[in-house]
Amino acid sequence: MWTLTIGTVVRKDDNLKGLLKIISLLMVMLFAFQGAAVVFAATATTSPYTNYVYTHQTRFDDYEKINGTDVSQHNGTVDFNKVKAAGIDFVFVRVGYTGYTKSRFSLNYDTNYATYIQNALNAGLSVGVYWYSHALNESEARQEAQKMLSVIKDYNITLPVVMDYEFADTSAGRLDSANLSKSAMTNNALAFLSEVDKAGYDGCLYANASFLQDNLNASQISSDYKIWLAHYTTNTSYSGDFDFWQYSHNGKIDGISGNADVNFWYYQNKTQELSPHIYTGKA
Repeated sequence: MWTLTIGTVVRKDDNLKGLLKIISLLMVMLFAFQGAAVVFAATATTSPYTNYVYTHQTRFDDYEKINGTDVSQHNGTVDFNKVKAAGIDFVFVRVGYTGYTKSRFSLNYDTNYATYIQNALNAGLSVGVYWYSHALNESEARQEAQKMLSVIKDYNITLPVVMDYEFADTSAGRLDSANLSKSAMTNNALAFLSEVDKAGYDGCLYANASFLQDNLNASQISSDYKIWLAHYTTNTSYSGDFDFWQYSHNGKIDGISGNADVNFWYYQNKTQELSPHIYTGKA
């Protein structure tokens, strides 16, 4: 047996040494756990565009969280100088879209893509582009990519060239009603992105979390291409790879009327300047 007096341990038998070792070991383990909690604690960012706090996954602790947006003709007139002054550093511009009705396969350019790209570049933003796809097979996916690639070659595109693959959320949607398998949809995405790759750009797939999990073999795509995740939450639980996170479509950005899409870009390139942000791409 042993007893404690203030500031003094009074030994009564030989078990004290062993007990003290156990106590010391527990203390070491406690401090180690606390240290680990500090090292691996998730970082958080308050978005000035939504006024919500967003928690980033611990894998991005050492990454810069760069603010960006994406635009299409639905945004109307955009003042990219104001957008830049508001703290936005990159933008993805929709170049075109595939008609989602069942009647036919139609490829259409966004009416504002050329103006958007040039004005965004003039404002000092890094620019990527995307095509809203409703490809039902690999041939259609390649045609979509080629349609976009044919017009972006004259611009300084330094962010990824993106396939935006998603349902139209209507029974009239050609993709919604096609009932394609995960394998087929994955092959369509890879066909699109392979065209992007052959043209010398950095390919990327945009999709929401449920689409990535339920309709695609996302790991097969992310092994070769970037992923732009859409998940409207303050703390995404998506466990697959991604480089961009579209966290809200209700952002408020000076220079864009109404609601705006807002994104984080997880940027980790310690060897180059970040003005402008140069990703990997043809430029």
